[in-house]
Amino acid sequence: MMLDAQTGWVVTMVATLLVVYVPGVLIIVASRMRLPFLIGFAPAMTAGAFAGLALAYHLLGVRWTLLSATCGVLLLSLAGAAVGAWVHRDERFSRLHRPGPRHGAQVSAILLLGSLLSSLVVLIPVIQHSQGLGALISSYDSLFHYNAVQTVRDNGDAYPFTALASLFDGRSTYYPVLFHQIASIIPGDAVASANALAFVSLVCMTTSTASLLWVLMPRIARDRTRAVVIAALMPSLYLFFSLPVMTLLVGLWPNALAMSVLPAVLAAVIVAARRILRAVRLPVGMRTRRGTVAVVVLSVAPCIVVFGGALYIHPSVGFSVALFAFSLWMAGSIVLLRSRRRLGIAGIVTGLLLFVTFDVGSMLYLRGMAQTPKIELTPLSVLLTILADRPRLGAVPLKTLPVIPLYLLAGMGVVWTLVRRRWEDLTVLVFSVVTFLVSLGTMIPFLPISSLANPWYQARERVIPMFTLSVLVLAVYGAAALIVLLRRRHRRTRILAAGVALLLLAVPVLDAAVGAQRIPRLARVSLQRDGYLASYITPEERDFIESSVRLIPEDAVILGVPSDGTPMYYAIGHRRVIFPHAGYPSSAEQLLIAREGDRMRTDREVCEAVQRYGDDIYVYVDRSDQRAEVIMTDLQRRVYGGLDDLDTAGMELVAQSPDSHYRLYALDLTCR
Repeated sequence: MMLDAQTGWVVTMVATLLVVYVPGVLIIVASRMRLPFLIGFAPAMTAGAFAGLALAYHLLGVRWTLLSATCGVLLLSLAGAAVGAWVHRDERFSRLHRPGPRHGAQVSAILLLGSLLSSLVVLIPVIQHSQGLGALISSYDSLFHYNAVQTVRDNGDAYPFTALASLFDGRSTYYPVLFHQIASIIPGDAVASANALAFVSLVCMTTSTASLLWVLMPRIARDRTRAVVIAALMPSLYLFFSLPVMTLLVGLWPNALAMSVLPAVLAAVIVAARRILRAVRLPVGMRTRRGTVAVVVLSVAPCIVVFGGALYIHPSVGFSVALFAFSLWMAGSIVLLRSRRRLGIAGIVTGLLLFVTFDVGSMLYLRGMAQTPKIELTPLSVLLTILADRPRLGAVPLKTLPVIPLYLLAGMGVVWTLVRRRWEDLTVLVFSVVTFLVSLGTMIPFLPISSLANPWYQARERVIPMFTLSVLVLAVYGAAALIVLLRRRHRRTRILAAGVALLLLAVPVLDAAVGAQRIPRLARVSLQRDGYLASYITPEERDFIESSVRLIPEDAVILGVPSDGTPMYYAIGHRRVIFPHAGYPSSAEQLLIAREGDRMRTDREVCEAVQRYGDDIYVYVDRSDQRAEVIMTDLQRRVYGGLDDLDTAGMELVAQSPDSHYRLYALDLTCR
């Protein structure tokens, strides 16, 4: 890369980190929210703040810009500071709000450093194999998201029910736009801003996971020791590939961002549960029904905002938290078996009935979301694929050896959990079992199991990160068990054991970071295509789009097959596009054009449908080896059949690439 390109990387990435983290940190600190390792909660808190601002600005008619976002965050921080100062006067609030022994700056620094170093495991290969932040991540979903970022930017509307109406032919429809809302205020063009935020999502996963591990790791040693253990385990996150695949290969950026803050949401659930339990144990003299309820609500309010922010990023978080809440219910019921056996049994039975209800409801009402095809595998292959988190990508081979040390440590954590039987630990254990079942549902056709995965489209890259996250937490429990076992051993023995454990964990991570068939291979296939995947938009096609837009007016409208490069005439060329995404047509008129577009010069109805979009219509044609007919699904071929092979005879050629693969024609329509 050139020096200026490297500088651009750094400036844009730093700006993105500031936009994602600073609002959340500012609001948490100003409001005096005592959240453990608050940096991990910051992205979800930012999302919660932006959700409120999006609604307020939509109602007030204020445009969403960097300036209005900054002013809104400052106002929210001032309001939070006032509320925080008021509620902390109540002694009951202080009792509920404390997170336990407060950690110092040194612990925060260790956790932050461990998070940043862990993210480099995947970021360095990405940076090495990318052509720069301005390079297109060419996938079905990413084309839509680039245009969505540009849409929010152009319209200044970040309200999820109206923000992307222009992408759906003017129809207001709900779509989770937090990703696009953030990217729209990041300096740079839509492509660079969206790419930077997608990459920063990988960083968010490490900081939010650090918060979860800090909340759950038992206090079996000094804070500094616990922080070092967590930092040492953090890089193991990227032994699993689902999150990088969602980010780099599939372009599921809102879902990837939601998954990256999910650990902080789960940590918030634990923190909220602890504060509610403290409320139950308040001294009798401090209890009044109305006052206690108000104090409890205020004490868990930060956790609610964190959850609401994550839910605003992507609704699937609601289902993920529901699974965790079910795990919490079951864990509490198991703990009750010791002291109140009947109540514990009733809780377990109720929990199982709720789980069955969830399965049946998903089977009946969400079956339309079962959109991911399954490949027939042997039972052993299915098991190893889940355990090693192998993506749906044959270019990255299945390797189970690297994850064995982590699973051995997690196995020790399972024993530790069963011996201690604390509700927090049991919650993680139940969550690991439940998420494994849901992961299994993404890979086998057996209906009672597969229907569990319907809320996540039965796509394993959306589900397995929940399971692997629980494995990492269990590994932290295993590390805690090791510390307890070695505490009374000779110092040399402790040092030797720690060195061996670190080596067993570090070598697989190093292999993942530099191994030719690991993350570098994934980055190369995703960002350079490497001759393995077909590209929706090739570099040559992008060059043609950028050069051809200079030859047409600003109010020009582009018509073409959306699986070609047509949609990017909007995000890159800032020209209107009739089909700005590769999904199903958004209106009856669009459907007519898609199916009957080849008759627009002979059929008055089709002609008038096209002319509705403007007077200057241009037709984009791709005749390269990567053209739409190579990539299109059967449904797209049926729907967009009228545009797949348009007769360009009689059209004026405006521009063509040197190899004649890409052409742009002016369409002169006279409807008769």
